[in-house]
Amino acid sequence: MFGGKISNGNGTILHDLYGKHSQSPYYDNLSRPISDLLPPFIAAGIRGVTSNPTIFERAITLSNTYNEQLRNLVGSGKDLESAYWEGVVKDIKDACKPLEPIYNENNGLHGYVSFEVFPKLANNTKGTTEAAKWLHNRIGFPNVYIKIPATKESISSVKEVISHGISVNVTLIFCLSQYEAVIDAYLDGLEASEMADLSRFQVLLLSTSVEWTLQLTRNLSNLVLLSFLILGKSCTSSFGVPALPEKVLRPAMGEAGEERCQEAEVDVGINQCEKCSIP
Repeated sequence: MFGGKISNGNGTILHDLYGKHSQSPYYDNLSRPISDLLPPFIAAGIRGVTSNPTIFERAITLSNTYNEQLRNLVGSGKDLESAYWEGVVKDIKDACKPLEPIYNENNGLHGYVSFEVFPKLANNTKGTTEAAKWLHNRIGFPNVYIKIPATKESISSVKEVISHGISVNVTLIFCLSQYEAVIDAYLDGLEASEMADLSRFQVLLLSTSVEWTLQLTRNLSNLVLLSFLILGKSCTSSFGVPALPEKVLRPAMGEAGEERCQEAEVDVGINQCEKCSIP
């Protein structure tokens, strides 16, 4: 049973999602004690975990399970940011371990834990690259995705990170021009690494002209794709929709009734799209 729902008495709807439709559901949360949190979800059909600094902030502030570690780290001379990352690394490691059997059984297609580099690096190509390499090396598990936002500067780091054999989850993709840039960086990184598929793309929201994207009716004003994750030939769905920023890309109707995509600032404080206007 998962959320009160079973499927044909043989498993949960999450098992059916993977078994019948090749969709790999991810749990969008992480908090301690992980040894108690994850096994029931894995048994219910969850095949991976994704998290971010906001989720960790909530976990730290709403419980006392981090207090002792943080107190000891700060007492030993660590600054607050370093102490934070020590806690993050421990939790990601603890989450990777129970998911390793899924990773091994599927030859590395599933069973990942995804976590984001520090958001303040979103406009820093070199900083994002070095942070991704550092985080990957510190965690030390093969089934970890380093989440990188699709800003102009960070997209430039995606190729470099993938070329080092580091698996990447590209997030904050808000329009087609970003998506195309990410695909180019992904393919260039694979070519440079001479390795197999290492990346997943996460589209949190895509709102644009329906005629331009799907050639469907103009009465449909928004196309929203929530957590559409692509890994090789396998599509992965994420359960638990991430919170959207206050300002997101939405179509605006012109005088002649045409739709055009507006630029928007997102929660990391940068302009996500420079080329998304639709004629």
